[in-house]
Amino acid sequence: MADTKTEKTVASELLTAATRLRCTTHSFPRNAISESPCERCGISAHNAWITVVNPALAEPLASWLESWDGVELREDGPLPADFEFALRIARVLNGTTS
Repeated sequence: MADTKTEKTVASELLTAATRLRCTTHSFPRNAISESPCERCGISAHNAWITVVNPALAEPLASWLESWDGVELREDGPLPADFEFALRIARVLNGTTS
């Protein structure tokens, strides 16, 4: 049986990244330090480079990341290469490395 905690974490990473790509009106608190998150999607101002991603790229990329939702895969087993790429991209967008 699959590890529900791992699956949820991986799925959450992918969906969070998709949400951040789709956030078109980032709202950072005024007078905030550089790590203050967007009030809509939670992305830190430090990773605000994501806000300049062209919507023509952001939407298909977000859809691709979301397409893995519900797929039962575990990080401790063999993974399809495109899933590994999706997870790496999500982690960059989320500001995490593991």
